Amino acid sequence: MPKSKKNKWKHAAAQAAAAAPPRSALQRSAVVAYATKRYAAPSSAYEAGSSEPAWKRAKVVPMRGSVSHMSGPTPPAGPPPRSLLSKASPSSSSGAWVWQPDNSASTAKAKSGKKSKWAKNIAAASVGQGKSLKHAKKDVEARLHAKDVMGALAVAKNSGAGTGKQLLPQILEAAAKRLGPAQYAEVLAAGVQMNLELDVTAFTRLLVILTMRVPVPTGMVRLTLNLALPKDGQVVPLIPPDATEEDERAVFEDGEAIPNASEAPPPGAPSKELGPRPEVKDATEAQEARAAMEKVRPAELRGRVKARDTATGAYFGHFVALLHLETLVELRAVKRRLERPPENLEQFGWMVRGLQVRSADSRVLSKGAGSGLPGREPGRKRVRVVFALPPGVDTSRLRMRAGDSVLLSRKGPLEDLLGEGIVAEAPRLEEDDGAGPGRSALQERIIVTFDGAFDDKRDKEGTWRLDSGPNRTAYERQFMALLKVAATKDEKRLPLWDLLTMAGVGGSNVDEWAAKMRAMMDDKQR
Repeated sequence: MPKSKKNKWKHAAAQAAAAAPPRSALQRSAVVAYATKRYAAPSSAYEAGSSEPAWKRAKVVPMRGSVSHMSGPTPPAGPPPRSLLSKASPSSSSGAWVWQPDNSASTAKAKSGKKSKWAKNIAAASVGQGKSLKHAKKDVEARLHAKDVMGALAVAKNSGAGTGKQLLPQILEAAAKRLGPAQYAEVLAAGVQMNLELDVTAFTRLLVILTMRVPVPTGMVRLTLNLALPKDGQVVPLIPPDATEEDERAVFEDGEAIPNASEAPPPGAPSKELGPRPEVKDATEAQEARAAMEKVRPAELRGRVKARDTATGAYFGHFVALLHLETLVELRAVKRRLERPPENLEQFGWMVRGLQVRSADSRVLSKGAGSGLPGREPGRKRVRVVFALPPGVDTSRLRMRAGDSVLLSRKGPLEDLLGEGIVAEAPRLEEDDGAGPGRSALQERIIVTFDGAFDDKRDKEGTWRLDSGPNRTAYERQFMALLKVAATKDEKRLPLWDLLTMAGVGGSNVDEWAAKMRAMMDDKQR
């Protein structure tokens, strides 16, 4: 570095030391020595052959404000902080370098309300936020990976309202997958305290995860539906107004997520290894779940889902509530049907058992192939399994057609549910086949597709059972249409979509639709 430049920095340091409050000569010399070494010494990059001189790259941090407010208490002895030197304000005629105490609070205020990331972290710590967002998020992800959802919730609570608000959507999704009604209600209550906000995609994922549990946790779904309703919209109560005693018990029922069909155990596996099964609750657990869920006020959950505008959000929330109240009725009807004796289900074509795997083909899906609702994204592989029907099955009575959802199990969906698939090809009726007496090859098989891996050696052993499942196809198509209306960007929207939201929604009991649907489903299941 040229000697003249080095002397320039020494001169500036000397000016700063002279403008500082009175101190001993030893302290003033320490200031000059530190400033000279800190800001004027060549860096390693310059010594390595940098094209730009070190004195140009070295910068003294400027601190805004007048000379009067820069004066303060005498700093302690020792090396001064990095922000020791500061250029005088424009109001100062001298333009000299003056002493600047290291005051982060006044510095942040002086920047016209704009705070650096470092200043925000300091402010967060000062109000009790023990961790920054980055560290808290890392801690939450580690706990969720270990399936410690309540531990992750504790981290969010201790991180402060602002940080916890950003962490809650991830925790709520994990709670929908793994927790029971009581713990899920606790997460929702924490969301009210931290002013939880979700976008329509995160809310959709939440509902899809809940409706995929078997049996469906009715109370958890009903509370979640209130998140998308407007703040002045009609509340979806925890217990339906006209609920029977059986329906009221079902509100606090828990369920397990439908597992991947690739997790199928061997046919001779003990019952405890037959995959996730619904949790059996005693009277005490049911009472605890009820007490916890009734503490959550549905009215306080409203207005948490943010759409592109208020009218679109109200439209989305209203019809999503109607769709899921109807779906809950259908899922309850399916559960009651599955509780019937297997012989009765076989007689009316709702179930076929004794199936053997004839062949199976799997293919790897591309990244964009088969994208569906959030929370129900396809796996990496899709398997097409051909099942051979056992002798004596009356295909004319079988209520499984192409596109229908089916439940795959060894013994029964309520005991060892192994996955949910779609019928790709159903047995043809005798009158459609035209083959005359006997059964043709097309009448002796049923083809089902599902997402996941397939073990040829293991899964071809033993027999399988297929039960007619809920109408997932209609549910997913309606939900996807509502999601597009609420989430599609302006440049891709159709003008007709904006007309749908102009008239407004609401005005009647949302459970009336569910009551009509229930009567229709009861007639259908007889």
